[in-house]
Amino acid sequence: MKAERLAAARSGLAPAALIRATPLLFPLVFVCTAVTGVLSTLYAALALHLLIIASELTVGRRWSEVAIPKLVEGSSTFEDLWPVLWFGLHLVALVAALSFVGSADLTWRQVFAVGAFFGYSINAFSAAAAHELIHRESHAERAFGRLLCAIMLYPHFPCVHLSAHHHWAGTDHDCQTPKPGQTIHAYLAQALFGGLRAAATPQARALDRGLPLRALFCVLVVAAPLMFAPVLSAFMIVQGLFAFLVIETINYVQHCPFPDDDHSAAAAASTHQDLNFVSRALLLNLPLHAAHHDRPALHYANLTPSAEAATLRLGYWCSFWLVWLPPVWHSLRHNLCSHHRRSP
Repeated sequence: MKAERLAAARSGLAPAALIRATPLLFPLVFVCTAVTGVLSTLYAALALHLLIIASELTVGRRWSEVAIPKLVEGSSTFEDLWPVLWFGLHLVALVAALSFVGSADLTWRQVFAVGAFFGYSINAFSAAAAHELIHRESHAERAFGRLLCAIMLYPHFPCVHLSAHHHWAGTDHDCQTPKPGQTIHAYLAQALFGGLRAAATPQARALDRGLPLRALFCVLVVAAPLMFAPVLSAFMIVQGLFAFLVIETINYVQHCPFPDDDHSAAAAASTHQDLNFVSRALLLNLPLHAAHHDRPALHYANLTPSAEAATLRLGYWCSFWLVWLPPVWHSLRHNLCSHHRRSP
């Protein structure tokens, strides 16, 4: 799929704007839950996720060759500001969720459910925003991205991502690249322990001198409420667990090799892309991951598909659930993927 085949459809601006506004509804759901004090309000978040999946399977696949239009024609101001604005929306949603968990009489199972909803809903968009911010040139924007990762209790993601993943992607040296035939369950263990080892290397420490402070921040965020409101600590741990699951499952989808892939190949040849319009619109073009590895500093709004990368159109919400059924996942992506055999 060559980059020029992504055509800008001005008639698609209104639907695209509507899809891109969808993330705004998730903080609103948590604010409404805090205001009403009704746990079942969170079912609205579940309904939104089902709507996203349905959109991926329909309009997302149909518009896979359509570029994401800028919200304001001729200006990238919105695209520039959106990741930083989302940082503020994440804080609003987090305060609302903590307020609800702290004031409602919830069982531990219900606390887990609220944390899971938050982690799967808010943190999915926060992961995309943080990823974009840590690649920006501005020190302030990079700081926002690193702080957002710390709030999600994944403080070492930026240094592992920048010092190891972008250097070793597609090889056995990268803990965030699945090995051939590796299931999602084994990969998550590799990402967890490998990430901690990678963050402790001299290269990572030199690249990210603020990591010890962010790690301390995470410990305090979890430990501080233990004395007066342990449910808040439980919520923070659960949302952090789901942040890790979301981020690393996305990494798995982006880098899971096909049987005929050369696992020692360069990053661009070992990184896949998903052209699903809905996923690209919601996740700041993160599914154009092969192009991102080609030019990591390129603004997300300027990413275009790679002509050489293996290409899917499933969408990341669909893929997130399919990877937990390895036979179904591998069969589907093998049958639906284009360009999965590399040229010598």
